[in-house]
Amino acid sequence: MAKPDWSLLPTELLQLISEKLNSEFYLLRFRSVCSTWRSSIPNFRPNHFLPLKLPKPFGINNDSMCCLLKHNIFLIKPTTIPIPIQHQPQKILQPLLIRIGPNVKGKIHLWHPLDLGQRLPFHFPHEVVVFDFNHISIVDLGQVFVLQPSDSPQYDPYHKVVAATYPGEQQPHFVTYDWLRDPCMFRPGDDGWMNIPNVSLSECYFGDICNFKGRTCVVDRVEEMAETVMVGPDLSVDLVEAELLCPGQLRLCVVESELLLVDTNSGDYDAWIDVYRLDEKKKKWVELSNLGDRVLFLGKKCSFSASAFDLGFAKGNCVINMDLGDIGCGICDLNSENKLLPLSDYPDYFNLLAASGLDGEELHWENGFDEDEESEDEDEESEEEEDGESEDEEDGEEEK
Repeated sequence: MAKPDWSLLPTELLQLISEKLNSEFYLLRFRSVCSTWRSSIPNFRPNHFLPLKLPKPFGINNDSMCCLLKHNIFLIKPTTIPIPIQHQPQKILQPLLIRIGPNVKGKIHLWHPLDLGQRLPFHFPHEVVVFDFNHISIVDLGQVFVLQPSDSPQYDPYHKVVAATYPGEQQPHFVTYDWLRDPCMFRPGDDGWMNIPNVSLSECYFGDICNFKGRTCVVDRVEEMAETVMVGPDLSVDLVEAELLCPGQLRLCVVESELLLVDTNSGDYDAWIDVYRLDEKKKKWVELSNLGDRVLFLGKKCSFSASAFDLGFAKGNCVINMDLGDIGCGICDLNSENKLLPLSDYPDYFNLLAASGLDGEELHWENGFDEDEESEDEDEESEEEEDGESEDEEDGEEEK
């Protein structure tokens, strides 16, 4: 039986297929198949506006500029790579997370996949790794934007940067904020950044921003309540929800076509995670107890998700906290409970982050809440024993 000639597919079918590819990386691979597939989407121009020189946000030293960069986060699936020179296959025994993108000079580098604060190219320790994208299976997990000051290449004061392309416009709008200032937007054609009216991140450590369906979503914690708004291209603000009790650290994450809100909270003895899904029609957050096959990776400057099937793991329905703040790096298995546990309890995810470059000391975070609870229980038991002994002595003295 003769092999099918995929170059003979009708142009209408190729265009329908290309419209389903929501990643520039997938479109590049699509166009690389043959000249027929390439000509089916002739006007494809990825990242034609990046890197982009922008004035510094927040009106600080307007004469200096920033460089806006775009990086992609990929999952390299477990696979076998043939090496013709050695006549033996090289195996990637476990999945890897990588981040690829340009520096301020436009040169492509491999960067730390999880720590966006590092400004130096990333190298795998004690290994020489060559990625041949013609032979390995890759999943595009998303993209992150880096706003780097040109006069300080190793210092990034901006907490997070998101981009939203509104209907009918070619270039996206960018929104950012830092620890001390409220969100501001840069629009195509503007001379500088504009403050978004009636939007405040009063507690920037607990709030977050993201791009959802071409609009910028901002969530902030106001007196232990999560206030969520959508920002339009004209700086208009649409209130989504303001009555959800979320006393912890808030993170937004887009999973396929849905917007999720994760509340990571810590008490005296433990830390736990609650997940909510945005009901767009009712403009209300709905508690979500099952993520299905998905695994959420939550970071300070980026959040993304992957399927357990692509990771090569038996089950998903997990949330991994990668923010190395007060709570620390840990995992929440929603299959059992919403408690945050050490990654060492889940070897598959521990090895994934370790192989991807996360520091060993950060991964070996131990849940000190249980230890404190146990120590307090022991103290209470010892106090009870002492009280019992003193009562026995008093009873003996009375009998005498």
